[in-house]
Amino acid sequence: MNSSYKPIKKNHADWVKQYFNCDLPEQHWDDEISPTQFAPFIYIDEKKLIKCTLAQFGLIPFVTREERSGRRTYNARSETVAEEASYKKVWKERKFGLALMESFFGPVWENGLPKRWSVKRVDLQPIAVPSIWERLVNEKTGEVSFSFSLLTINADQDPMMKLFHKDATETRSIVVLDASEYIFWLNANHIEARALLKLAPNNILIAEPSTR
Repeated sequence: MNSSYKPIKKNHADWVKQYFNCDLPEQHWDDEISPTQFAPFIYIDEKKLIKCTLAQFGLIPFVTREERSGRRTYNARSETVAEEASYKKVWKERKFGLALMESFFGPVWENGLPKRWSVKRVDLQPIAVPSIWERLVNEKTGEVSFSFSLLTINADQDPMMKLFHKDATETRSIVVLDASEYIFWLNANHIEARALLKLAPNNILIAEPSTR
């Protein structure tokens, strides 16, 4: 799961202002985001200011600099992120950001067939998902590429997340932070970041059949 999600909408501009004191990008973004598409993303820039920009879903690693890598790097396993070639540089540099979304999607298997379901917050507030990011500059053209990967954790003990896994393989989930943890995550050291990568309380999220 976690290969597509519904990004935050522009009508949540006040929410972004409240929690991050920055503005949503002026550019257009799609109603549903899949790997290599662009969506609103929160990060701290080199001047230590919180910014919101459009970034590609699917990290473009420094080691390859290939945009098509994003089709394979949209999720990063938190257990191995510090060792994997595609992610270890940005993890070491603590490039911690937040992907902003309304909900995310996954298949629930019924009678042997996948049915698309949506997961969202019970209070219908946006979801801020811990992520890692990379910003690369083409030395020849000056073109900037900004990309990110969602961090995932083991969710074998989460009844809701197990709905989205057909067989007995490991259950994975993205992380849903509490509002009090947003800024803390952006500034976290590695020990603090690890402590925040945990499953959401049972009463935070709800899963239901998707209408689209």
